Amino acid sequence: MVQSPTASQGEIDQAVREFTTGFEETLGNINKERLEREKQAVISSILEQDRQLGEISGRYWREIDRGADGFDSREQLAEAVKAVSLEDLKTTFKDAVLNRDRALRAVTGGEGLSANEARDLILQQPPVTAK
Repeated sequence: MVQSPTASQGEIDQAVREFTTGFEETLGNINKERLEREKQAVISSILEQDRQLGEISGRYWREIDRGADGFDSREQLAEAVKAVSLEDLKTTFKDAVLNRDRALRAVTGGEGLSANEARDLILQQPPVTAK
């Protein structure tokens, strides 16, 4: 999610495009050793022990909400991260971020703008697509 109290929607969109293009280059230069280090950092974060009762409770309730009665979603996610290849990562980045097939642009603001007027303005916006 990207938001700004001062930048226009066009400026935000341009900044996102510049970032993703730059990150595509960064991703293109990553080697397998660096990818393994990054994956290990993500896995460590995923498997980090809960420190407070509220965190434990929240995690269990999320598992229940997902219907994950094995209560092992973190372990499954860690295994999935471990299995990701560099090519998988590049393909997913291209499909999910660069192509922006599932991008949603919501623009709000304007003094005295009603909810219906804001909705109508959003619906008038062109779709966000890759250029």
